[in-house]
Amino acid sequence: MKPLLLPLLLSPLILSAHAQQVEWTASGSVTSVSGSGFAAAVTAPVSVKFSYSLVSTYQPLTGIINIADKGEFFGDIGLNMEVSIAGDTWKGTVPNSPAHGTYALLVDALMPSAAPDIFTVTASSADTGVFSPFPYTGSSSARSIQVVLRDDTVPSHLLALGVLPDATTQVSAITSGSGSVSAGSDRISFSIDPASVTVSSIEPKIPLTITRTLSGIELRWPSETGTTYKLQENAGLSLAGWTLVDDYPGTGEEIVVPLTPFALNPERRFYRVITE
Repeated sequence: MKPLLLPLLLSPLILSAHAQQVEWTASGSVTSVSGSGFAAAVTAPVSVKFSYSLVSTYQPLTGIINIADKGEFFGDIGLNMEVSIAGDTWKGTVPNSPAHGTYALLVDALMPSAAPDIFTVTASSADTGVFSPFPYTGSSSARSIQVVLRDDTVPSHLLALGVLPDATTQVSAITSGSGSVSAGSDRISFSIDPASVTVSSIEPKIPLTITRTLSGIELRWPSETGTTYKLQENAGLSLAGWTLVDDYPGTGEEIVVPLTPFALNPERRFYRVITE
């Protein structure tokens, strides 16, 4: 099946929200290599890419812990990380929710008059991370890829506490960055050039709109004749949680689907449309 739409988050408090994939890219160089399991030279060029699902800037995830000035995001964000060094590429994904109290994305955003803002992104085997490929010849089974971006300006304005950074993030405010690929105590550490950091959003291919009605909601999307659309729903964003609502044949006109998803007062529903 070819997915046409990313998930949508519905809530009794939100009329509509579009999901999007947020992607960051950056470059830098290796600063140190420890252990014998990695083959990388100091000063070798590094390219970094990571992405995650941004469901809503109003209610990003259920898994948010705000402690002092920190926000830990540990929901089904679909985190993907990739680090390439001199022809070798390390990839890590976090497809499911890590255990409570751990994080995949950590926002450390201090009050507006303070500094710094720190954005930490981690794919770890300790938090259900899966790594393939992961060029490593050592014996340790632990795996981790991490990127840390920092804004030391005053007032800090790189991040907004409680909201996952999106394409509106002021990457020009990033003053330094670093990262690592590790397996146990073996580690490749690298620096990130702040000027190289970019952030962009990949919007859904088909605009899906949500309208509140007296009896519930209406979902709408454009269709093509001869194409069958499958509307699916999910209580979260786990890959195995999608169930079929119904099939809808394309007519060349807009498809309108009335739903009453909050009859039993669930906190939210995610929706997506795919075609065969």
